[in-house]
Amino acid sequence: MGEDHEKTGNSYYELGLTQYMLVDYTSATESHKRALNIRKKVLGEDYEKTALSYFNLGVTQYTFKDYASATESHKRGLNIRQKVLGEDHEKTADSYRQLGLYQYMLVDYTSATESHKRARNVRKKVFGEDHERTAVSYCNLGVTQYMLKDFVSATESHKQALNIRQKVLVEDCEKTADSYHKLGVTQYMFVDYTSATESNKRALNIRKKVLGEDHEKTNLSYFNLGVTQYMRKD
Repeated sequence: MGEDHEKTGNSYYELGLTQYMLVDYTSATESHKRALNIRKKVLGEDYEKTALSYFNLGVTQYTFKDYASATESHKRGLNIRQKVLGEDHEKTADSYRQLGLYQYMLVDYTSATESHKRARNVRKKVFGEDHERTAVSYCNLGVTQYMLKDFVSATESHKQALNIRQKVLVEDCEKTADSYHKLGVTQYMFVDYTSATESNKRALNIRKKVLGEDHEKTNLSYFNLGVTQYMRKD
């Protein structure tokens, strides 16, 4: 078949996934680059498999903390998916979310917020409001809004994420605890120490059940709870 064949590209792609799972990120990056180059030649730039190679290449570049390259890869993948799949598609939303994560690492919080808003909007259309992926987008959005010091919007986003997770994941779940934790942080910034204390208590109780007493996240909840109790002079 030769190097420049679709099946060869598929093999490089599958090899890259395996190498990534083996934590061999250098080899995985090289394999995804080869898969990408072949797919661009054989299938063209505007093709979903090409977009998928850009996506996975960006993931491996991220592991090397090469956030600039990862961002560029995901921008290219996103552009293709917008053309091929349309704006309101699950994979387009995935590209927006990944792009937002990398923009966040580049301290470009304004762009990251916009990407997470777009991911959320698409996921609400595709999955509905009460879906874990929609909750993830609300959570990511809340984090970037917090970094922009938009504490009102950040609090609202984390409340939305929490409400969804309570419905779809049940109360005693690590992700639900994470939402309580993030909500407590934003409530603290509002000097709403009573609400922050309640959120930190709920996060702590869940983390003790799910993760155990001697877990880093449990310790963090104890610390945050202590801070808010101190601010209430308790």
